[in-house]
Amino acid sequence: MNAIAAASHVAPYPYYRSLLAGPALAFDPELKLWIASRAAVVREVMANPACVVRPVGEAVPKAIAGSSAGEIFSRLVRMNEGAAHADTKMAIKQSLAALDLNEVARRTSHCAAMLADRPINRWVVDLPSYVVADLLGLEEAELPRVALLMADFVRCLSPLSTPNQLAGASTAAQALMVRFSELRMPAGVDLANLIGLL
Repeated sequence: MNAIAAASHVAPYPYYRSLLAGPALAFDPELKLWIASRAAVVREVMANPACVVRPVGEAVPKAIAGSSAGEIFSRLVRMNEGAAHADTKMAIKQSLAALDLNEVARRTSHCAAMLADRPINRWVVDLPSYVVADLLGLEEAELPRVALLMADFVRCLSPLSTPNQLAGASTAAQALMVRFSELRMPAGVDLANLIGLL
């Protein structure tokens, strides 16, 4: 039993009690992570300026800074914090709240059926791209290309990305921005943030 296994274990409570009996903050050498087991410690960690989405001096990873992929990354809502992104977050939240969830479920089922012959590891990666692109109004014939472009783009997000993957991510970012610039977006919604939803 460890902190990760406990989350899906049928009876995790003895393990959780053992955490409460131990130190409030402890390092797990097997998992190579810190475990905070008291609410006060969790709040303190979450409020610490060192625990932000990105390092203060590196809002965009150095490997993609100055590239098209870096430009998109710099504007992704989920990779930023603070007031500068509050308006975009609100616009996306309002756009998502306005969706008909029955229609989303129907379109998701349709996209899932389109991908039924793919291996599960590709299906899991491609389905979100298909669904979001479909909901944004792209034609069905475009969905495979968008999924490929998204797969190329996200390859730049790993610190282990190769130079070829970084170059491919920027090419993909340019293509995605061109295609999305042709769509009619809700007021206040940034194209880069929409790409981040895919």
